[in-house]
Amino acid sequence: MTAIRKILKAFLVGGCFGLIGQLLIALFAIFISDATMVIMVSILAFGVIAVVIIANGFYFKVAEFGDSGAAIPVCGLMFGAATSAAAAQKAGAKLEKAFIVGFWNVLKILGTGFVIAFILGLLLC
Repeated sequence: MTAIRKILKAFLVGGCFGLIGQLLIALFAIFISDATMVIMVSILAFGVIAVVIIANGFYFKVAEFGDSGAAIPVCGLMFGAATSAAAAQKAGAKLEKAFIVGFWNVLKILGTGFVIAFILGLLLC
């Protein structure tokens, strides 16, 4: 597969996720007047949708098609947590332990981003 074709697929998938997120924001803005709350509710809804599409196997097909275009959005983070938890459970861990493993991986990703942003903020300000 050519590199341009791979880039276009990633752009298409990432763009579709972005469009869905923007539609959720517009939908919730109809019912909620506070802009900050609209964003928080939209991200929560996007995460719930991500868990549903991961659970039924649809996300695996999208991730295979779009490659890195599916890895960046919120659902990519949920995918990482879900696959880590599923792998831990398959290895024999109890459900509670599997949940902690998946959640820990999410914290590592978010924590790394937070630390980098904090350091850059200190250096640039």
